[in-house]
Amino acid sequence: MNGDFLGKEIRKQLGETFDITSLKISLDDMVKRFEKSQKKMEKSPYANRFKNRKAIGTLELSSRLQKKGTVHILVDLSNPDLEKDFKIGYDDVLLLYDSKYDRLVSARVDNVIDKKDLIENNCLILVMDLMFSHGANLYERAPFNYISPKTVAYIPTDEEISEIFHIKDIGDNIDIGLIADNSFNFFKVNGIPQYHHYPLKAIKRHMAIIGQTGVGKTIFLKNLIFELAKKEDVNLVVLDIEGDLIQLMEPSDIEKDFEDFPDNKILFDHLNIEPQGLKEIISNQEITFHVPDFFQKYTKKGFLKLYPWEEFGLDSRNIEHGEELAFMMGNLTSKAKEGLTALVRKYIETNPNKEFNLKTFLLFVVQNGRKLKTNYVWKFPGTMEQVKMHQASYESMIRQINNLHNLKLFDQTPGLDFSSLVKKKLVFLYLPHMRGYEKVRILALYRILSEISKQKFKQSMLNTDGEEAKKTIFIIDEAHELLPNNPPSDMKEFFNIINREFSEIGREGRKKGLHLVYATQSMKDINQVVMKNANTKIIFRLPSEDIVNLSRDIKNQVISLKSQFAVIQLPDYPNNFLLRNVPPYFLHTDITDAYKRLKPKIVEVEKVRKKYKKKTDKEKTKEKKKYKVEGEEFEDLPIEEEEVKEVDYEELEQEILEEQEVEEEEEFIPIKKPLENHITNLNGLSTVQLTTKQIKDFLIDIFNAENLIYDHLDSFLNSLAVALNNERVIGIALQGPPGEGKSMIISAILDYICIGGASCIRGLDDQTLEEELFFTENFMPFAVDQSGKDSDKESKRPRYTYGEICKSVFLKTCPILEEANRVQSRFYSGPMFLALDDRRVSFPGGKIIRAYPDWKVFLLMNFKSSQDLNFEMSVLPEALRDRIMFISLPYSPLPAVRKIIGSELEKDAYKNAKVEDNVIDILLELRKETIKRSPLPKHLIGDYYEKEQDPIYEYNGLSIRSILRMISVYLASKSLYETKEEALKLAIKNNCNSVYRSTEPDHYEEFDRILDEIFKNNPF
Repeated sequence: MNGDFLGKEIRKQLGETFDITSLKISLDDMVKRFEKSQKKMEKSPYANRFKNRKAIGTLELSSRLQKKGTVHILVDLSNPDLEKDFKIGYDDVLLLYDSKYDRLVSARVDNVIDKKDLIENNCLILVMDLMFSHGANLYERAPFNYISPKTVAYIPTDEEISEIFHIKDIGDNIDIGLIADNSFNFFKVNGIPQYHHYPLKAIKRHMAIIGQTGVGKTIFLKNLIFELAKKEDVNLVVLDIEGDLIQLMEPSDIEKDFEDFPDNKILFDHLNIEPQGLKEIISNQEITFHVPDFFQKYTKKGFLKLYPWEEFGLDSRNIEHGEELAFMMGNLTSKAKEGLTALVRKYIETNPNKEFNLKTFLLFVVQNGRKLKTNYVWKFPGTMEQVKMHQASYESMIRQINNLHNLKLFDQTPGLDFSSLVKKKLVFLYLPHMRGYEKVRILALYRILSEISKQKFKQSMLNTDGEEAKKTIFIIDEAHELLPNNPPSDMKEFFNIINREFSEIGREGRKKGLHLVYATQSMKDINQVVMKNANTKIIFRLPSEDIVNLSRDIKNQVISLKSQFAVIQLPDYPNNFLLRNVPPYFLHTDITDAYKRLKPKIVEVEKVRKKYKKKTDKEKTKEKKKYKVEGEEFEDLPIEEEEVKEVDYEELEQEILEEQEVEEEEEFIPIKKPLENHITNLNGLSTVQLTTKQIKDFLIDIFNAENLIYDHLDSFLNSLAVALNNERVIGIALQGPPGEGKSMIISAILDYICIGGASCIRGLDDQTLEEELFFTENFMPFAVDQSGKDSDKESKRPRYTYGEICKSVFLKTCPILEEANRVQSRFYSGPMFLALDDRRVSFPGGKIIRAYPDWKVFLLMNFKSSQDLNFEMSVLPEALRDRIMFISLPYSPLPAVRKIIGSELEKDAYKNAKVEDNVIDILLELRKETIKRSPLPKHLIGDYYEKEQDPIYEYNGLSIRSILRMISVYLASKSLYETKEEALKLAIKNNCNSVYRSTEPDHYEEFDRILDEIFKNNPF
């Protein structure tokens, strides 16, 4: 090897100027020096490792030619110890022994300088990045960036590489992927791709999985759960919002799953993997499935029907402070939030059980508050403390609590048993998408995590079972939806509490045995407190806005990532490793395909469940009879759930109304005012001058006069009476499915109670403009006389067309806005709508007229799916949300619908027409079957909610309006067909377009199947 040549070549390659004499140590000299230091090495922990092994190269350049963390190794290709086919390339690894410091270091080849002149002199230069400093065990490693010149290089064995990359399984770890290089090639031993063994202790410091949709994030998360489930001392709590992770229970179908991915099939065979589901490795006793009661309908369709879901509810007893309640209520003013927080605190302090209850809290607020002029004041015995709230804030708070009651979220179903939950091997929690329930999902997540944290703290302090507590790993899929980085303004206070909870788990979770794993599509979309707590990051391909914020060392890797490949950043690892997903050996497909594959199993499971239900129903009937006979000895007998009576919300609301009536009757002084000062007229008084009970009696009289059925509308009438009586309410939003009579009911009511009747009705759509409801200017040309000059000044005045809101003021009525949730989001944010907050109605010329105290705007909203919900959150500005009361009108129950149809058939339009009984039976059965398949939430489905759900297809419920139209068509056409059955079928099919939610042929075929089944059960 020619030293002069080598010095010149190094200057050329590295751009450095130095004297050739600085190149003092040739490869042979370095090896001799290394041999002289053998005595020292014999005492080194590395002595046995390099026994009978020859160095292939030496550190050749002086330290001033090296960048920090980079070294240059001179390799003598004439070395007889090198194999004949010796090759070394980018990303290969060498072991470096520093004899000066008795240190072993691993390094990765970053560049190979092997130009012609170098090869002719039998040498090459390796530019290497230092990776780790190792102990006697290569598995132990620490970041490292410096090495002395007294260093030689060795080619590592396959065993040593396995230890360096944690391929070798030497402790408590799990397989999380296959090791790959930056060229997306697998690291192989004996031709077999190698797993990366992730140290389980690293997950104690939490893990984040980040990647766009469709790049492999969910497959990785499933693999992770599967591997963790194999561990003995692990408790997995999996929060699934898509239904993807639950597919882990079933094995994959290789032929179907790999049909479009032949590379996966090849890799599957190389790894010698067999299809497997979690149900094959975990006993049924170790797995539980849970869903909140308000989401349970989603588990009764599709492949989710296969699993034994247990419903759980939110327990209001777990509410610890007013911020939680304010978060659920939303849209409260800051003063109202302050007052609410203080009232919750005083309520808990005065409660003997020192716990919260939503139902009794409302009674506590109503019963203890006293009105003093424009304020409400609460004083508490034995203390000087009092809570004071303005009347407007009080009314806003009461209205929001009532709205919360109407959703029926709390205290409907027993909550989770967290002491049992943390002892299970695997717990699935299903929180699907449902528009309008975003806050509920976030609150459920917070409550579950908070209670688990408390349970783990108890276990860490005192283990009453005498056994070692399991590590609880809480796994959240699509975490950005539940833990957003930029929550809406009305959620920010509550998110401060969530941040504190996650920060505490980040700090103390390791001690408690509680660890977090969360998957998200973007770094910027997830709560940053949550993201910072993750020491391990698995990064798949990212959106460009995330890539620009990455550090330089990882940015280039992420930009070039292929699907199913990820960069892994681990604690204390200076270099980022590239992993490839293991092909899924469990089920991984879309939910529709999953149902089709598992349908035979689902059919068998449902048969077993039906048999079991019949058996248990008989047993319950016997037990119930026994209970009645034995009377007071019921403690020794099974107690039916129905025997344990909870406080009913409607009864509670009625009790509150009665309390209000007592106060109003005591303070009410009839003041005869001119009718010009109000728009409602009930015996000379307006609705704000009457009691709520008087208003409700008037509403019932209206229903009787109009021959309307109202037996099932008691809760609706109570809410409407409260809204009409409250001066602070400027809008009444009536929500419900279409065709159930909302327009007819409100029009009838306004025709009776408004001086101007129901004369201002307007249908809205996405093209409607704000000004159209107030006034628009008519741009007409001015009139001119025969001389061509302008005529009188009157002709120059602008002409206006008044909209329903302005007209309603001088016509003395309330405007009705139909389809109020179909407008664009900016519609209600205009200056004229915002002015309605204070009852100020804008008129032409900048005039403002304050509307009467009893004037309201009625917003009628037809909801066909859960996506239509949460209108107030997504569209209404905060100023209006606080002044609008939302009332739900669910699907009418079948007995009421039968009465309504009978009442309609008695009208002149149907006189002398005969409608067979089974025609009505068929239509009502069809209504029941379609409503069972409706995607609307529980509080709008009403009495149909507990019925069995269709596994795949969703339909809009058959409305009362559609039923009446079908009857009309049937009566008009039955004489044209050979059979009445044929006439009715065509009448149904030609008038049920509103039922369909899809144009897919399967959707229509399923409807025909349902219809044929109904006709089969109800023959003519």
